[in-house]
Amino acid sequence: MRRASRSVTHNISEGYGGFHYSENAQFCRTSRGSAYELLDQPIDSLDIGYIENRHMKN
Repeated sequence: MRRASRSVTHNISEGYGGFHYSENAQFCRTSRGSAYELLDQPIDSLDIGYIENRHMKN
């Protein structure tokens, strides 16, 4: 989760430092992928039992 969250901002920064708009757009797409990866990780952790959802009714 740490790597995915850092990857979001790192890719945005790297794209901003590029010379062309298309480079920046590609890094932003990669950054969006990392953000979705980060959103999926708690769901996956819940599914495989690493964490519990204490607010769920049994």
